[in-house]
Amino acid sequence: MSRKYLLAFLAGVLLALPSIAQTSLNALPQSVKNHVLRDYADALEDVSVKNLSDVNSDGKDDFIVTVNSAIYCGSAGCLTQLLLSTKSDSYVVVYSGNLYELKLQPNKDQAPTRFDVTGHSSLCSRNGPAACEFVLELRGYELELIGEKR
Repeated sequence: MSRKYLLAFLAGVLLALPSIAQTSLNALPQSVKNHVLRDYADALEDVSVKNLSDVNSDGKDDFIVTVNSAIYCGSAGCLTQLLLSTKSDSYVVVYSGNLYELKLQPNKDQAPTRFDVTGHSSLCSRNGPAACEFVLELRGYELELIGEKR
């Protein structure tokens, strides 16, 4: 496909989006917008992007992308990605997997950045359908399991 036709196609996709999705998509940094358009073109109306402000202290916003579409959701939750900014104006996908919820904990006096996570019981090495809750801590561009919530 030539570049001219690709650009016309992408413009058509953007015009076809509901206005709320267009507004949030257009407000994103270009590299995050490109990621969403490239990877989730088949479910754009079901993509939500949450701005986390600056969790890695580099002066740029970071984001949680969730795809709430039937093709990206299942018994283990919906596809969720944590995107962190880099010094080169790009973004790194630090986490990608199906979750019920990924929520930034309030930061308390220079404490490490942590996330409360609700996921399928298999993420906590349990059997059965019950959800499990655990905490992940951001260390550089890695998320480390801190422990389960009881």
